[in-house]
Amino acid sequence: MKLNKQNSNLFATGIIRSREGGLLNDDTVRQILQADERMSPGEILRGTLFGDYIDRHGSSDAKAILSHVRDDVFLFLRRHVTPPGAVRFLLLPYDYHNLKVLLKGKLLDLPAEEFLLSLGNREPQVMMEIFEKEDFSTLPRQMNEGVNEAAAAWYASRDPRFIDTVMDRTMLLHLLDEAKDLVSSWLVDYCRLLIDCGNLRIISRSSGMDRKLLEDHVMIPRGFIDVEELLDESVEAVCIRHGYRNIAAAFSSEEKAFAVESACTRRLREYLNQAQYAIGGIEPSMAFALTVEEDLRILGTLMRARESGINDQLPGTRIPGIP
Repeated sequence: MKLNKQNSNLFATGIIRSREGGLLNDDTVRQILQADERMSPGEILRGTLFGDYIDRHGSSDAKAILSHVRDDVFLFLRRHVTPPGAVRFLLLPYDYHNLKVLLKGKLLDLPAEEFLLSLGNREPQVMMEIFEKEDFSTLPRQMNEGVNEAAAAWYASRDPRFIDTVMDRTMLLHLLDEAKDLVSSWLVDYCRLLIDCGNLRIISRSSGMDRKLLEDHVMIPRGFIDVEELLDESVEAVCIRHGYRNIAAAFSSEEKAFAVESACTRRLREYLNQAQYAIGGIEPSMAFALTVEEDLRILGTLMRARESGINDQLPGTRIPGIP
């Protein structure tokens, strides 16, 4: 039986509901940090969404484990979630990762191919050919403009950090455009929250940076908070006014950048958790996929720390909070 769009999304929601209990929580993260060296991540994560993958592929190959989980999630989404634009939205960050890798390779004469990711809306080989020909007209408008702006910022400053900041800003605005095309007010608000968190992370790390550089190449418009507010007023007062009290408190931490990162991650996670109450539509599937991505990022950090023997040296503020 072929499911129509509405029934397909309902079917996907039903499967997701059965898997949400396997996502990470504070207790699991704490166990990984405090576990005896002889205890494998697979033992700690048994019963979670990730335990089977670690058992199957071996706890020493973190990169392969994370890759297998991502592949399975996107295979599920392609089969069951409509419209296709939903999957395109989720794959955009991989496209932008590859754009940054290739642009740095081109401008800084660095090796690039080995750092490309296979996931994305465009095959890595296609992206490489675009850069070889320097013909960016086949890219979406936002990507085309972002590549040109990032290159111009690098030539003007010779600072490779601007490649990252310009492309990250372009990606967030592109995601917001895609969310509007999907006609999901929930996803639009998520993107605006992403922009706010992006700007707050920048502020936590940008002490002494020239204001014009911040405005022209770094800070991101179209969030809930105006860029001018953040630059002209006390960031703590602005956060409190917009309901980000935990993030405001993080700015008083001794490890401000890490604390703000953790508080922003917690706020985003809280927002994604709201989709647990949605029935049908794309929102449950999108929230699940975005949460899995964040879990994989946390797991990657924890597993690398365990392999290096430094997991007991990670302060709590450096591990994103999970409500």
